[in-house]
Amino acid sequence: MPDYYVTTSGSDSNTGLSEALAFASPGKACATATASGDRIFVKSGTYTLTSTTNNANGGRFTLAVGVRMEGYNSTIGDLGTAPVISAGSLTSFTMGTLNASFNVRPAQLVNIEFNGQSNSAVVGVNNVAIYTRFINRVLARNCATGFSGTLADGCLFNCAAISCGTGFLNQYALIGCIARACSSYGFDKYQTAIHCIAANNGNTGFRSANTIGTSTINCTSHGNTNYGFDLSYDIGIIGNCIATSNTLHGYSLGGSSPNGMPAFNNANWNNTSGANRFTSAVEIGQINLSANPFTDSTNLDFTLNNTSGGGALLRSAGFPGSILGGNAGFLDVGCYQAAASGGGGGVFDPLNHPLIN
Repeated sequence: MPDYYVTTSGSDSNTGLSEALAFASPGKACATATASGDRIFVKSGTYTLTSTTNNANGGRFTLAVGVRMEGYNSTIGDLGTAPVISAGSLTSFTMGTLNASFNVRPAQLVNIEFNGQSNSAVVGVNNVAIYTRFINRVLARNCATGFSGTLADGCLFNCAAISCGTGFLNQYALIGCIARACSSYGFDKYQTAIHCIAANNGNTGFRSANTIGTSTINCTSHGNTNYGFDLSYDIGIIGNCIATSNTLHGYSLGGSSPNGMPAFNNANWNNTSGANRFTSAVEIGQINLSANPFTDSTNLDFTLNNTSGGGALLRSAGFPGSILGGNAGFLDVGCYQAAASGGGGGVFDPLNHPLIN
């Protein structure tokens, strides 16, 4: 299980077995690192793809089952400035793909940026293979689709899609992810979204049409040019979410079914068409804010402020306030949990999110 290295000063005629003998392209590294447990370390810098041929020198790449690719700045494991993989002038292809297989170590992608250069039909990352389970701190920028996957499997942590067409498409589990300034949907068709943000996208922030069992928990949808949340089936749940300043309704839940999607402790403010599209939705504890709840949404700071009728109302107001047989909790409504006294533990701090800018 050797380690391989990629640097901007490397050569694809090297062995890749040290930084001094590094490869020059991720494609060459992925052609070499094919055994489960192999690792590829890519040093900060820009790697411009020159070919749509898979796992070729300068080409797009596919990570084999069990192989990990991780970006670093100066020291392995520092998770510093991410290397940028650029589409250059190429069109109509997927830049990076992950493979996996049942009951074996999944392919892993950590601390990498993909820039599609706004070229036609470029996908940043494709984790369509079932059982692909680990993508962390990965950024897709200027892609037609940032992240494309399958509803069957795949977990994305702390990932971001910025200025893409669709941010996240067909993803199984999304935790701490951000979609902003995309021209279409922020999150389109997903199974689970927890502590995620959709901000200033050109369509609905969170959309999961005809997906059974969708769970959307502690998410924030702000300033999107359609609904904040559009979840069409009544088999699922949405709770502790915030919808603000969206062009249509904050929530479009469960279609016109009289059952509707179960919704708990969701807050709304300043949505142009109102809070709910369908009055039949089963909403428990809806929070109608009278003030902006965020510290500075213009500059993407979605922490809760202390304004009466705004953020102050949402601090320590999450559902459930306590678990049967347990102590009172301090869960806040929305993506970020307040570190202030009486608030949560300060997780998902937007000012320290690795991919917010």
